[in-house]
Amino acid sequence: MILLDTDVCVEILRHNPRILARFRAVQQEARIPFMTAAELLYGAEKSDDPDRNREQVEELLGSVDIVESDENTIRTFGYVKAYLVRAGLAIPDADILVAAAALSRSCPLATGNARHFSRIWGLQLQNWFEAPPPAPRPRTAPSARRARRRP
Repeated sequence: MILLDTDVCVEILRHNPRILARFRAVQQEARIPFMTAAELLYGAEKSDDPDRNREQVEELLGSVDIVESDENTIRTFGYVKAYLVRAGLAIPDADILVAAAALSRSCPLATGNARHFSRIWGLQLQNWFEAPPPAPRPRTAPSARRARRRP
């Protein structure tokens, strides 16, 4: 399972080719936290074209399972928020709820907001807005390397 943050979902809705490619590669295991779903619906409602945007959001939400809140998420939220406030590293509650959903399920969070989420110890982040690392080059077998050498 991989949870999608709001900024990733917005780029999916905007048909960002790089984000869409990453989404399609993990679509079967992708999930949307309840807080992300709420933020997407809020954004659609306050937009200049709420009917069209609501329809697009509903289509995305219909294609990806929503991860609901549960007792572990709530407890994790309380722990993380208290830690961040004590450390002087507070971030918005919505971000903490998204992070708590990922932490309580031990799964990564796909986001572009590494600045906020990197403050949360133990959270597995995938920054989908950075270029992915290049694929490793296949290694040539030692015997094949020797065969290519010139005398």
